[in-house]
Amino acid sequence: MLSVDGIRVAMNPEDHIEIEDPTVQTLLDLADLESRCAWLRTHVPQPDEALLTKIHDAVERTKRLNPHLTLQLADVLDACARVWQDDAVRAESAYTRAKAFRHLGKYEQAVGCFETAIALHRQRGDDASVARVTVGYVDALLYLGHYEQALHYSAQAEQVFVRVGDQARLAKVLSNRGNVLARLGRFEEARQCYARAREAFRALGDWRRLMIVNINDANVHAELNAFREAVALLREARRYFEDTGESRVVAQIDVNMGYLAFAQGQYQSALRLLQQARSVFEEQALPVEVAYVDLHRSDCYLALNLWHEALETAQAARACFEAHAMNWEAARLWLNEAIAVAHLRDVCAALQALDQAQALFSEQGNVLWSAVADLHRAYLLWRKGAWEDARTYVLAARERFADYGVVGRVAECDVLLGEMALADNDLDEAQAHFQRVDMARVFPVAYRGAFGLGQVAHRRGQRRQAERAYKQAIAHIEQMYAGLQSEMYQMAFLQDKLPVYDKFVQFCLEEQTPQAQREAFSGIERAKSRALLDLLTRLSLEKRVRQHKHLSPHEKTLWRQMDDLKRELHWYYNRFYETVMESGMREAQPVSTLMSAIADREARLARLLKHWHVPEMAATPRNPVWTVRVEDVQQALPPKSALLEFYISREGEVILFGITHEQVVSRSLSVDMDTLKETLQHLRFTFNKFGYGTEYRQRYQHILWEAVHRDLRTLYAALIAPIETWLDGIETLVIVPHGLFHYIPFHALTPDGETYLLDQHIVTYAPSATLFCHTVQDFPTHVEQPPLLLGIHDASVPYVEAEVNFVRHIFPEATAYVGDTATLNVLRELTQTPACLHLATHAVFRSDNPFFSALKLADGWFFVSDVYEMQTMAPLVTLSACETGRAHVAVGDELVGLCRGFFAAGARSVVVSLWMVDDISTAKLMKQFYAALAAGMPVASALRHAQHVLREWYPHPYYWAPFVVMGNPFYRPQWPQ
Repeated sequence: MLSVDGIRVAMNPEDHIEIEDPTVQTLLDLADLESRCAWLRTHVPQPDEALLTKIHDAVERTKRLNPHLTLQLADVLDACARVWQDDAVRAESAYTRAKAFRHLGKYEQAVGCFETAIALHRQRGDDASVARVTVGYVDALLYLGHYEQALHYSAQAEQVFVRVGDQARLAKVLSNRGNVLARLGRFEEARQCYARAREAFRALGDWRRLMIVNINDANVHAELNAFREAVALLREARRYFEDTGESRVVAQIDVNMGYLAFAQGQYQSALRLLQQARSVFEEQALPVEVAYVDLHRSDCYLALNLWHEALETAQAARACFEAHAMNWEAARLWLNEAIAVAHLRDVCAALQALDQAQALFSEQGNVLWSAVADLHRAYLLWRKGAWEDARTYVLAARERFADYGVVGRVAECDVLLGEMALADNDLDEAQAHFQRVDMARVFPVAYRGAFGLGQVAHRRGQRRQAERAYKQAIAHIEQMYAGLQSEMYQMAFLQDKLPVYDKFVQFCLEEQTPQAQREAFSGIERAKSRALLDLLTRLSLEKRVRQHKHLSPHEKTLWRQMDDLKRELHWYYNRFYETVMESGMREAQPVSTLMSAIADREARLARLLKHWHVPEMAATPRNPVWTVRVEDVQQALPPKSALLEFYISREGEVILFGITHEQVVSRSLSVDMDTLKETLQHLRFTFNKFGYGTEYRQRYQHILWEAVHRDLRTLYAALIAPIETWLDGIETLVIVPHGLFHYIPFHALTPDGETYLLDQHIVTYAPSATLFCHTVQDFPTHVEQPPLLLGIHDASVPYVEAEVNFVRHIFPEATAYVGDTATLNVLRELTQTPACLHLATHAVFRSDNPFFSALKLADGWFFVSDVYEMQTMAPLVTLSACETGRAHVAVGDELVGLCRGFFAAGARSVVVSLWMVDDISTAKLMKQFYAALAAGMPVASALRHAQHVLREWYPHPYYWAPFVVMGNPFYRPQWPQ
């Protein structure tokens, strides 16, 4: 919140401001109080109103631009008061000092000076001056969290200004009073104050202060979910302050715009706006404003599951607020720190942080936020095993939330109490708590209530009720998911919700019926790679609209209307999930009002979707991401093809679904996950030994052969042998792994050390069945250019140029950039779709931060995020570098790595490597691969052919097996004439 007189643009003590009056400048130049008093006794021994007016004018000019100079002017007034023996001037000196401290963000010192000035004026019986000083006093009290005191004094000042007819100061105190009411969550009262202040400022022609009122009113509109009105107010204010050149205020508006973006789930946009404002505040040396930005940044980092960043940012901002005695802000950051530390598995430190937050909230008399801290404490104690203490805290918090009518928090308490009862197998008590959650209809915790009811019914053997409740829980999750846009946040969002899907899958598989199999498969798909699927759809459609291609005018209008409605839904869902639940404010907008707004927009979106022809865009809030059914997979599979989808339950059970054009089977495999994990680790360890050099490989070739084949046989026996018979007659096998199975080279598994799965089938891969169906859909591909080839000069990949030349020999018309010409801009500025994109370069997989995995080009690194931003993408992409197919398997079986970026950008088939490759054998394999493509083979058949040829020269799987096809195995590239 901004005070109408509380905005400063700089506070550098070195800033030079010309003092126009020579007498005032002379007094400033004197060294100390005694020398000033001596000068005044000689030159101005009696009170001089003209001199006071000049000093006052200088104060008004300096308080924002250089408050340090304002403090010196307060010293001048001190000397005047001493020489003239004048309490009015002494009060004015304290008031001037208070203004300076307030603009310096030193609110404790400011409050002390305000109180001195008020006391002096009150002794003189000057109510008008008391009221005048109170305007800034109220603002300083707000920052210190002294809300009741601020409301009391603002009411007194209001009465005085009304009585004397001082409209200007009445408007100021009303604006500051509105800020206090807004902090307390009394939004309608705050808006009434703003409306009165706005009317007065408009009548006075004070447009600057009117715009500041608009900024604060916009914040209240945001809390009331009227985000369109909030944006309109902020944009109007931003234009005004841009025109007046007040960069500090523009930056403050950017902070507010960043908050709006955050509340709508646009976290990257929010962080960009916040960083933009932060740069201004740092340049103008405004540490408190920097700390406010960091408070919001820590909120964003928590939402993005970036715990370390959230913790570091919160701690730095909290230090600033503590130095300025701004206890509400400090307490908020202690809470953020507790959440971050808890997720970093340090429960003791999290409890200590909660102690700090709770102590500060208690000092302020903030009962609601103290209860929020108690609720967090209950969760932490329960995780720690202190169930009785946790129950005590959650019951106490529930009572306070109920007293204040905070429905969302009450429901959250009931969820925790229900889960505690379920853990004790007290099904009656658990059911009572979960039913209360269900009846409360609080959106963010509704899925937990339904999931709890499902588990209760499941344990009682009430299968129909359990199925209904589990499905309702999943529907609630997907409604919330529909409101999230950030890719990282989507993945984090599912972290504690995957048990719902897992329980539902196990529930379905307890009945060995075709319908149960289909339900279980659907449950698995709905939990896998959701963020990637959403990203594929969103980026594809955004590009089509941006490029104005393949959409009719009617479709463009529909797309814009649907986009607007989805943004509004994102807002409303996030109001439930983030603001309503987290605010703890007594007078937050009722849940029923928000649900009504959601229902209205869902209905309008559903009507528009009936006219939209792209299947993925049928992503209504009740089905936010298009996921396939068994029938969809069967339709996508040609005859003699099969899809094998693996699923690892939370208990470690391995479930396999086999789907062909004609049938569906499911099997539970007897797999020792510990043994399988050790085998896979040993296999990667052995492959890494090939990096020791040619001499090492030759010396230990027999050992390396035996070690790798022993592991490949073990994996074959565990995962393929149980379904060997079922695979008879299958030509193309699409493998959909799960968890650590993504790191298994299925095509190289062997039953006997002599033949491989690749000998029996064309083996290809997909992150999920839904993504597989997405890549094989018959979307039009408009190939506009011949193949595009990029290769770099690098000591780690010395045969790149030879590899590129092999491909150019097959496609003489190809465009090639090798060495210094293979730059970032070649990809960034690509606007016409090439038949294929071949990247022969070094790659780095970042296991610590997979979104920063990158390809090396001549002038820099091309990150996953850069791939997302490409304007067009070849349908076939080959990444012939080391480990380009490695990915981090994140929550929800999300594969995060280079391959993800190219699928998101529009590729149908991506050829990548699973481990470090040999340059010479890779160049030869690529020559065979592209020759087969040129002859008309589909991409997976062409790679299999190349691998068969390479095996004649390099029998060890290390050489011929690293590359795999992800996505569409049946794609035949189109070569432009």
